Parts: sequence; C-alpha cells; structure tokens
Amino acid sequence: MKKITLSIILLSFAYSSFSQQKKILFVGNSYTAGNNLALLTYHVAESTGNAFIYDSHTPGGQRFLNHAVNITLENKINSENWDFVTLQGQSVEVSLTGPIFDTEVDPFAAQLVDKIKANDACIQPVFFQTWGRENGFPSPGCDDFPWICTYEGMDDALAANYQVLAEQNNSLVSPVGTVWRYLRANFPALDLYASDGSHPSQIGSYAAAVTFYTLFFNNDPTNVTYNYTLSEADANTIKNTVKSVVYDTLNDYDFTGYFTENITDNSVDFSFNNIDADTHIWNFGDESMSVDQSPTHSYTELGDFEVTLTISKCGREHIFTKTISITSLHILDIETTDISVHPNPVTGTLHIDGIKNIDTNITLLNLLGQKIKHFDNSTNSLSLFDVAKGTYFLKISNSSSTKIIKIIKQ
Repeated sequence: MKKITLSIILLSFAYSSFSQQKKILFVGNSYTAGNNLALLTYHVAESTGNAFIYDSHTPGGQRFLNHAVNITLENKINSENWDFVTLQGQSVEVSLTGPIFDTEVDPFAAQLVDKIKANDACIQPVFFQTWGRENGFPSPGCDDFPWICTYEGMDDALAANYQVLAEQNNSLVSPVGTVWRYLRANFPALDLYASDGSHPSQIGSYAAAVTFYTLFFNNDPTNVTYNYTLSEADANTIKNTVKSVVYDTLNDYDFTGYFTENITDNSVDFSFNNIDADTHIWNFGDESMSVDQSPTHSYTELGDFEVTLTISKCGREHIFTKTISITSLHILDIETTDISVHPNPVTGTLHIDGIKNIDTNITLLNLLGQKIKHFDNSTNSLSLFDVAKGTYFLKISNSSSTKIIKIIKQ
C-alpha cells in the first residue's frame, strides 16, 4: 500500500512539473529547421532546469503568405495553449520595402498573429529577426533593392522591418540578427554561416538558440551549461554576447505595447495603448506613482524624468521606459502635493501628514494594484498590524488629485 501511495505521489509531482512547463511553437522555414533550432533551444533551456514542450512547422522556402493559409499550421496553432509562437519570414522578403512588404509581408504576418490570438489571447507571438546574407544578396536579384546587395544593408533592413511587424502586432522580437552582427564584428573567427552564405552553421544556430532561450525565460544566458558542438570558449563567447546584447536590454525587444504622453507645462497626460493589460504601475521618476491605465501627473520641478510603466498581462511582466522633459511650471492647487507618511518602513501604525480635504480616500494596494485595505478618511493614523510584510502602495486621492506613496511593511 505504501508503494502504491508513493507511486501516486511521484506521478502527481511529475505531472505537476510537466504541466507547468512552457509550451512553444516554432514557425518558419529552413532557417528555423536548420540544425533543428527547436530541439537545440530545448537542450539549452533544459541545461538550466527550464525544459519546455515544443512543436515546429518549418517547410522549406515558406513565406508569411504561405503560412497564413496553411491548414496544417493552423491546426498546430490551435492544438495547444502555447506560451510563445515564433514567426520567421522568408530570408529576403522582410528586408524589402514598398509594395512587396506592404502587400505580401505585412498583412500576412498580421493574419498569423490574429490566428494565434484567436486560439488564446495570452499567447505571445515572437518575430524571429534573421540576418543578412554573408555577402549580401547577389545581383541581379538585388538590383531593384540595392540596400540588400550588402550584408550591412540587408541586415539593417531586416532589423528595422521585423521591429515594424512587432510594433504593429504587439509582439516580441528575438534579435538573433543583432547577436550575429555583434559576433561578426567582434569575433570574426566564429563562422556563423553554412557554406551557402545564407543558412546558419551549427555555431550560428547555437547563437539563435541561446537568444531565444534568453527571451523566453528572461534568464541570464551565462548560466547555460549546454554547449552543443562548440568548444567551451566559443560557447562562452556566444553566451556573453547574448547577455550584453539581449539579456541586459530585454525591454528593447518588447513591443507588446507603448505609452504616449501629452505635456502641458508641468502637467502630463499619459496613455497606454494596450487596453488588455491586467494591471498598470507607473513610476513618474519623481518618487510619485499611479496604478491607473491613463493617469495625469503634475511635476513640481523642471528637468528630465525617466518614466517607467510596468504592466502585467497573462502572468507576464512587461516594462516600458521613456524620458520626458518638463521645461515650464504651472503649479495648480493640488491638496495632496505635500502629503508625507512616517515611519517608512513601518511595523504597526503609519502616520499621514498634510491631508487637508476631509473627502480624501485612502487605500492600500499590493504590487499588482489590487486593493488590500481601505481606511476611514477621518483618521491620519493607519493601523497596519494585520498587513503581511512586504512592499505596498498607499493611494491617497480626492476629487482633484491622486498621490501614490510606496511603503514597506516590516
């Protein structure tokens, strides 16, 4: 009986661990199929304890317009609630501009994203930014698009256009081409290309796999222990490159949303374009915060302020940062401007100074913007004895203004 019980426990644990694994679908052509990029990425992730479930659809030579009408691919998209679906276009088409990009690339990439989101709105599309040909695309093929005649011109166009596709479709970019470019410039002895000067060598695919791993798991690639067929020195060169190019700047490749601002003197109206986010946390760069989707904030000083918006969606966190400049002040009579709290950190009772309006609402929020406790507006002393240790936001608002104060409960 004990053996049976133990077997059930182990089986339940195995199923629980398996069910929590990420699910990833790789869509592309021979650039993705070469050296089995999906399996290679799996081994890279597995070496850090992050094995995942995966499938792939990579017929040779396929373009976005082929993928968009492929029933086999549509069935694969609908077969699972994927965490990520990678999208790779034909190696040249995304580097082009004008009618070809506008009519044969852009709309079909959007159709693919729509199919993915129709299965589950939480699936995250990831555009696979590929690389320029080793010596550019040869003439006469490049005569009508002279920038692709060189590696640099073709690579620049691919990077720019994949970013456009990601921005238009609220997606991520896996900047493999950017990693390759850094490696080409700084470690030319690493041969990233197969003999045709187009497809990836094993070294090139390993660089792609480490890039995807870093993007999927938001993990430091230098912790990867799987080196594939590479020497330890070459593998470490790639891991360190991906760390500096991708991991240290992950937010640069997140185009799942963006915020805009309208500045009038010292008053700024902020707006976030993606209304599907579950929570919003704004840090205005002057120790003030908000949890509204589209807040208005008034600055009391001139200068440059780094504004950070952190959103959560489908259990994933996305961070967007922008610097704004306040060049003139028009001070309004905002009654909550001089509010302060003490002690902070607090162990029991938190005192508030500066509240002048009896119609003030005081609410304690967690880091996700969820209400933990509401306080009587007639008191300036808040009891936090029953609140768990952690970091919170105290939202103090009246009919004319809102102030968010970060507090720490010890």
